[in-house]
Amino acid sequence: MEQANIIISTYGNGIAVGLKGTREQIEKTFNRFFNWGAAAANASFMRSNQDCEMQHGELGDSYLHEIGDNFAYFLSTDADMIRALTAETITKWQDSPISEQYKSRPRHHKKPNGDKFVRDAVDAATAEYNSIPRENFMLFAKTPTHIYQQLDGGAPSWISETED
Repeated sequence: MEQANIIISTYGNGIAVGLKGTREQIEKTFNRFFNWGAAAANASFMRSNQDCEMQHGELGDSYLHEIGDNFAYFLSTDADMIRALTAETITKWQDSPISEQYKSRPRHHKKPNGDKFVRDAVDAATAEYNSIPRENFMLFAKTPTHIYQQLDGGAPSWISETED
C-alpha cells in the first residue's frame, strides 16, 4: 500500500503536515511520522481529549485532525520532521549495501566514517523534507476589512478598528 500524499503548511511557529489519500494511507503515513518522533516529539503526557501537554513554546500533537474522508493533518516543526526522517534514513541504511561504503577495517577510521554516515543521512533526510510540496492549507482567506490582520502562518488575529 502506498503512503498518503504529504503536504506541508506553515502554522504559527511550526508546521501542519497534511496527509491526503485513503483512510488506510493516511493512518499508515501518520503512524510512520508518529513512530519516528515527528508528531508530538516533546509531549509529556496525553490528556483525556487526546491532546498532549507540551512544553512552553513547543508545537505538536499526537493525533490526526481529520478534515473530510480523504484529508487529515497533524502539527509538528521543521526540526522534528527532519530529525524523524533522519532516524528513518539511518535505520534503512544500517544493514543495506549503502552502509558498506562507510565501513572500514582500520579501527582509527570508524568514528570519522560513522560521522560521515550520520551527516549523509541528515542530508538525505533534509532533501526528502525539502521535496515535500508546500501549500497554505492552514491559512484563512484574507479579508478586505482592516479589522483582521493576516499573520504569517496562523489564524487571523483581532486588531483595533481605531488604528491611526
